[in-house]
Amino acid sequence: MTKSCFQKEILAQFPDALREKAKANSKIFEKIIPVILDHISAFGDARVFAEAGEYDYFFEDPTYSRESLLWKDENEPSVAAQKLQKVLALIDNIDEAFFVPETIKTAIWDYATEAGRGSVLWPMRYALSGRDKSPDPFTMASILGKKTTIHRINTAIKLLQE
Repeated sequence: MTKSCFQKEILAQFPDALREKAKANSKIFEKIIPVILDHISAFGDARVFAEAGEYDYFFEDPTYSRESLLWKDENEPSVAAQKLQKVLALIDNIDEAFFVPETIKTAIWDYATEAGRGSVLWPMRYALSGRDKSPDPFTMASILGKKTTIHRINTAIKLLQE
């Protein structure tokens, strides 16, 4: 099956509203195909995941509570906000042309290891997807692009600072 035929088949599985968003954002749709492939064993699985909202966050800003941005037993929103501000600064230093998962991971990994991977990567992942389960934050950031990634992290920081 050609790439084009495969994409059309996946698109056909999407509910109407998501299909329209995917058509309007074809660059993002093309980038999420590998993510979809990792999670399905049959085309119908794409429909099930799409109907459950599993791909919505690629096409629209997620909504979530302030508490959902906090890692496990952490309960201090200001600390999570500080960690996201550091992530934001690290991401901001990446050239748009090199905004790919490996480069994003390289930029953030040492800080995440030092400050606690979960307490750094969880709020980043949640800010980008608004979900407990989603692709890793480096892949998501790359798919969304630098501008959207920065916007979503800023939104999370503001929510944590309320």
